[in-house]
Amino acid sequence: MIDHLQLDGVEIESGPMFGTTSMGIQAAKHCQGVVVANRMLAQAEIDEGTMVEPFTTDVYDEKAFYVVYPPQMAKSEKVEHFCGVDHRGN
Repeated sequence: MIDHLQLDGVEIESGPMFGTTSMGIQAAKHCQGVVVANRMLAQAEIDEGTMVEPFTTDVYDEKAFYVVYPPQMAKSEKVEHFCGVDHRGN
């Protein structure tokens, strides 16, 4: 996914790594970062509004994963950097 979105400078192997997607989703839900996860596994959080998807592009892959994070983290410097969005005018 990182290659498809051409996110230069994004280091996906830094920070905590979780043994299960559900642990990553829970950590992100509690503002501990972002998670790259299969949408199906994060759909309940997306539907209830506790997580959001920053990308509208679907990437087909039988092992596809999607980035989700809590709405209040949208302006976080780390989330903006990961998603390639800078709302500060830089």
